[in-house]
Amino acid sequence: MYKFIRSNKAFTVLVAFIVGLVGLANNGLGIITSISDITKDNGDDLVLIEARLKPFLPTSTIPAERNEVFLQILVRNFNESNIILTSAEMNIINSLKAHIGRAGTFGRCTLSSEPNSNTPIIVKPGEAVWVTLSQGIALDGIAEWLNGRVLDDIHVLPPDSPITIAENYFVDNVNEFFEKNYGAGAAINAVLFTGIKRELITYSIDLSQGRDIFDKNGNLHHDWFIANWISSPTKPEILPPNCIYKD
Repeated sequence: MYKFIRSNKAFTVLVAFIVGLVGLANNGLGIITSISDITKDNGDDLVLIEARLKPFLPTSTIPAERNEVFLQILVRNFNESNIILTSAEMNIINSLKAHIGRAGTFGRCTLSSEPNSNTPIIVKPGEAVWVTLSQGIALDGIAEWLNGRVLDDIHVLPPDSPITIAENYFVDNVNEFFEKNYGAGAAINAVLFTGIKRELITYSIDLSQGRDIFDKNGNLHHDWFIANWISSPTKPEILPPNCIYKD
């Protein structure tokens, strides 16, 4: 009888030990799953909403500076977790005349190719942020065209802020110029990274498929570009707090 009771106790201890192991394993799996949820890269949920080209120095006496622009993109996080942007790169495809330039820009809401040189941008669930890519883009010939007489009858709206232009038809003119000079398939490949150069997502943005500011499908806003080309010498850019876009 004693032996039987002793065996029962041993069995009970063994069962408790096994149950404990299973519970620990489940907890461990839960922890691993939680860590995976935190650390996984949710690039597909970071959607490109708007894109635009910001003129560098359109009135500069140095031709190379006049032809350079910077890419700014608006991205929204549709995931349930934060997405942290740490660096960015880009390249120009299918074009011989449009290429990566020599200019660079740094500061708030701007990402270069070096994570240690940037302030990470946190995109919370549901939020959208503006990101400027540090590398310049050289659009050879753009200054010669726009600094001629083509903008004489183009008006910035609203007059005190370069958001769009009254002559919406000029967006088509920009697309035609870009297609003729840089190629029908010319595009900007913008790459966003998280962590230490872990690729998150790549956006391909056509140069000659621009739209106006009412487009929310990730196309370039050529009306904004022209408004800022006209006003850039006198209208400094006002960045939103924490780069967050307000609808």
